[in-house]
Amino acid sequence: MSPGVMVPKSNSTSRYPIPDALRFVFAFWVVMAHFGPFSVFFALNENTRLGYNLAHGWHTISCGTAAAIGFFIISGFWIHLPFRDGGNLPIGRYYARRYKRNLVL
Repeated sequence: MSPGVMVPKSNSTSRYPIPDALRFVFAFWVVMAHFGPFSVFFALNENTRLGYNLAHGWHTISCGTAAAIGFFIISGFWIHLPFRDGGNLPIGRYYARRYKRNLVL
């Protein structure tokens, strides 16, 4: 192995349950923002005070943009976690892996 190449340690990475759970919550939050309000709110009369508060409260709670930002911040943590103890980061190899992973999807 050359001195500039670092291989991530696959056996030494431990699990972090809180970021995993938060990433799931953020992903679910984004999905709910895409689908819109539950079907319970479809027959809601927005001319009443309760109906207005429920409908607009749902749109405030299910802000998909904020959830997507949180999801990508935590995903960045997981992407960079294997390289936390190493010295050099092979930039070319790193970006080649990232592009290959994104192109396969």
